[in-house]
Parts: sequence; structure tokens; C-alpha cells
Amino acid sequence: MPIETSATTGRSWQLSNSSSATTMTEPDSEPEPESKSNQSTICLDDYLKACGIVETGGQAKVVIQTGRVRLNGVVETRRRKKLVAGDVLHVDNMRFVIEED
Repeated sequence: MPIETSATTGRSWQLSNSSSATTMTEPDSEPEPESKSNQSTICLDDYLKACGIVETGGQAKVVIQTGRVRLNGVVETRRRKKLVAGDVLHVDNMRFVIEED
């Protein structure tokens, strides 16, 4: 799977069409819930560009604002909506699961 790095944040994101991810923990340890402030994010329009769905920010704006994008089953029209690991994104007939690398 290709790995994209955001030019603005310097964070890497693995582009994936899979819907499952496994986290390894110590056998006796309790998993710590990750707060939203500790999660890495990427903006919706930046993600569309990183995936190659669109080439420019202007194209991303049109795709998003015409209702062609669903985030977790709901039409999303905010270009700068923050995506986090585990979000499911549908654009036209394509499905993407956001995974942090």
C-alpha cells in the first residue's frame, strides 16, 4: 500500500481499502483510550489529493461540496473536516478506511 506524507503536517498516512486494523498490547496491560487531542488528523481535501482522487484543491472543493463524499455514512460537505484513524470515507463508488501509519 502506498504511504503518503502530508506536506503541511509531515505526518505519514497509509492509504488502504481494508477495514480492519490490529493493535498489539502487553498481555497484562489495560489499553488506554486515545483522546481526540492525541490522534493524528488529516483534512478531507488533503486526503482526497493524497489518494489521487483529485489533483487540485479546487477539484477537491467541487467533489466535496456537490455531496459526492460520505464520511462514516453521512454526506460531508466541509472541505477542512479532520479525518482520524478508523473513519470510513466513500467517494462515488470507492471506499477508504483511514489508517494512521
